[in-house]
Amino acid sequence: MEGYPENTQIGIDDFRRSEWRTAVDAPKKYGYYYSLWQSLSELARKTVESGDIAAGKVLWVLADACSMVLNPASKNEPFRAMFSMVNGRSALPDDFEDPTLNLFEEISVEVSDTWLKARLGDLIWVRRRRYQSAILAIDAYRNMPLDADTWLQEGRECWGRCLSLTLTLGSGAGGRMGETEKALVERFRSAERKDIILAHGLSELLLTYGLAESESAAFGGKLEGWARLLRDEGKHEHARQYFDAAIGQDH
Repeated sequence: MEGYPENTQIGIDDFRRSEWRTAVDAPKKYGYYYSLWQSLSELARKTVESGDIAAGKVLWVLADACSMVLNPASKNEPFRAMFSMVNGRSALPDDFEDPTLNLFEEISVEVSDTWLKARLGDLIWVRRRRYQSAILAIDAYRNMPLDADTWLQEGRECWGRCLSLTLTLGSGAGGRMGETEKALVERFRSAERKDIILAHGLSELLLTYGLAESESAAFGGKLEGWARLLRDEGKHEHARQYFDAAIGQDH
């Protein structure tokens, strides 16, 4: 499907020569990684058709890396295929060969885009257990915006993966767990009516990882306040979710 010879050799200069920033800067309509997969794939096709086979292949393998879906609840299999059919499936971590992983390591250090850096660092950690790659991924995840739009477009999964990775590294992560917890708590505290979906997700995430226990009463009170507001607005199903979340913070 990619349309390049199987034995095409690629290196960091091919990445630098490619127009990867065009794909990164393209509008994100259906979730960041899904959109990035689409824009990288389209750019890869055009690049191969233009005759720059090596740069095109770099873009294809980056597209494959971005096609994987985060599954932060799974410690052993944090990535799953975006789609699976009778005659095949999209990429999984084991599909990437050593030369490609070597290139990904170089790119992950050099690339400026937070989402691409997080994906490559995390993939290298999963395949090679490189400590520095895990730290790189954690720090990239922690730089992702904490706003409602990003949260609904894979931000939730990325912050969940950040906590999971940090927990896996334990003391090797330094003070990152405390710093991440603080960032999430402060964002919940600053949340307004327009942020209630984000705030609900933050409270669930902190509860799942046993964090911010000293804040549970304050969290519960704020969630209950929103539940009453939603009830008064006639949004009874949503109100019930926030009442349940408030009760969860009290236990």
